[in-house]
Amino acid sequence: MDRLLEELSSSEIVFEFNHLVIVNDGSTTPTPISLLKKLEIQDFSVTLVELNRNMGHQFALASGLKTLLDVGWAGLVVTMDSDGEDSPFEIQQMCEANRLNPEALILAKRGHRKDSRIFKLSYRMYRAIFRILTGKTIDFGNFMLIPNQHLKHIVYRDEFWNHLSASVLKSECDKIKIRINRRSRFNGSSKMNFISLVNHALASMAVFAETIFIRMFYFTFLLLTLVLLTFGLIIFLKLNSAQFVPGWTSSILGILAILAVQAVGILSSTIFLSILFKRNIHSPTHSISPQYIARILQFSE
Repeated sequence: MDRLLEELSSSEIVFEFNHLVIVNDGSTTPTPISLLKKLEIQDFSVTLVELNRNMGHQFALASGLKTLLDVGWAGLVVTMDSDGEDSPFEIQQMCEANRLNPEALILAKRGHRKDSRIFKLSYRMYRAIFRILTGKTIDFGNFMLIPNQHLKHIVYRDEFWNHLSASVLKSECDKIKIRINRRSRFNGSSKMNFISLVNHALASMAVFAETIFIRMFYFTFLLLTLVLLTFGLIIFLKLNSAQFVPGWTSSILGILAILAVQAVGILSSTIFLSILFKRNIHSPTHSISPQYIARILQFSE
């Protein structure tokens, strides 16, 4: 956090932005108050939101955006992680893209990632499954620029509290993607392991629960239709062809029956997961609940 704040104070974004919202998502590391006051002197108004416990980085981002909305911020909004992988010096590139497309959200399309090969492979698998189930490509993260006129439209979506990127992808706002490579973390290693990635993937899919259900319904319907047509064809050939090989009928019908049961099982699982996903989506009222917010500190000019 200290290094990121130092970079923010030394970058040129102060001319584009003058309000900084920092969300401490239950970290035991003390927030550098003295450095926040230094930023205040350098024309930044700073709001520190401290959560009682770690609700995940998506909830922390949502809390920060909701806080900006509450204070009446009227300018551009940039969201980024504080681990150093998102560079403040790339914000200028996003602002230039915004000048060319003032109505569009500017999304940082991930370029080179400094992660292990296993994680990169798992992440590609997640993106491929997401593409198959939703029909959309999620190739960007939390580093993005949001024009102020779209802030309410995004924040007041229930699913926004579950997964920012997927919620933005689902929104009807215009989007422009620019390629930005991720840097190495300032220190330590990422806490995103395979289990965390699965949870992250499920959270993103929860945003598209209805779409996934409809696509799986169509898939199941087509599969069952194919099974029934094949079943009818096998019976027809059995009754009308003297050259039909004995024993094949029962084997093929058995395979078709298994396919039909699996299709129904897939559809049932999709319905169950859709309901479960929707029940687990956070409500916007969580952002102002005392059980989640420990305190909000203002460092204004």
